[in-house]
Amino acid sequence: METDSAGAHTGAAVGGMLIPRSVHDLREERHREGERDGVRRVDVLSYPASCVLVVTGLPGAGKSTLLARVVAAGPSVAVLDADLVRARWALRVGRLPYRAYRPLVRLSHYGEVARALRGPGAVVVHDSGRNPILRRVLVRAARRRGIPAHALLLDVTAHQALSGQRARGRGVSTAVFARHHREWRALLARLAPWLDAGPALASAPGGFTSCVLLDRPAARRLRRIVFADPLPGQSRRRDADKS
Repeated sequence: METDSAGAHTGAAVGGMLIPRSVHDLREERHREGERDGVRRVDVLSYPASCVLVVTGLPGAGKSTLLARVVAAGPSVAVLDADLVRARWALRVGRLPYRAYRPLVRLSHYGEVARALRGPGAVVVHDSGRNPILRRVLVRAARRRGIPAHALLLDVTAHQALSGQRARGRGVSTAVFARHHREWRALLARLAPWLDAGPALASAPGGFTSCVLLDRPAARRLRRIVFADPLPGQSRRRDADKS
């Protein structure tokens, strides 16, 4: 089920499973038509049983929908979604505008993340895409625990994100969305050296062990994100790749 070294970078996977370990561009709409059959056949992402996975993208990109569909939360997998925290607070405060209780949502979310990071297993964190401080804190927390940190980026157009906000019946202001969009484009620009280098770069930026990029078609293809220790053969393959 492991990919070869070139496939690990491009996203081609054996049996539809990918064990991320560098920068993997699985975006279907970004690849040329002639490349499609050989590049994106990933429907399962497999991460270590103990890790931090940061899922990031524009507001309305579909992060919460994706997490609810492909990640099974449980005793060994904590899923921390700021949108769910916001929904709980919205029930408490009634018609109060979101800007009035936004700090409470953030504090509650950060508190849940901090508690999850002190426990065992995998921690999946929904990130808005414009909070580099949170990402750095998560990477450092993972390093202190001796576990890897991975990033999953859901890359959609501004139009798709705004449509997603309308579909869920809420969104951010035009000015706030513009800031999100600028910072999101800057984040993708920082990934350009890894995307341009091909399999030559075996690392990922920002202290992450891997970064996986999805667009809407690739996200729809994805069936599961699993957290499990690698099989012995996979462990030996990883060690050989590092040497």
